[in-house]
Amino acid sequence: MRNFLKMMIPVLLFVSIAITTGCTKDETAPVGSLYPPQWLIGTWETSSSSLDYTVERSDFSYGQSSFKGVTELANLIAQSSGSGTVKVKEIKKTDTEYQVGRESRGNTGPPSTTPNYHFKKIDGETMEVAEYNNDQWGEFKTYTKKAE
Repeated sequence: MRNFLKMMIPVLLFVSIAITTGCTKDETAPVGSLYPPQWLIGTWETSSSSLDYTVERSDFSYGQSSFKGVTELANLIAQSSGSGTVKVKEIKKTDTEYQVGRESRGNTGPPSTTPNYHFKKIDGETMEVAEYNNDQWGEFKTYTKKAE
């Protein structure tokens, strides 16, 4: 029994190290990460729609739809159909612009990125947003930051 325990200690140590170092950032967040710029964080409203943008430190939502949540659903569908993976992708991040999309990676070939949202800072209380649909950008719509 004593020899068995001596043999198991290195095995258990190896397994615990493998488990600890085997969890990468992508495994804890399977659809990738978003880090919107500070100027964008908050809730934004417009008079032309009843839906607001709510931007947090690691995600954003439009109405009730979380960008990462929708991407996670697309990723699950892609994986279950065997067609690859889908992740969020920050395309552009500056002091005045933030553009995000989704990166699709099939089973063969290079990944492709499709833009989805383009945020432009006008000033500390105003921004514009354009959405990408049907292979083209829509018009920019103006949003105002809600008072907290």
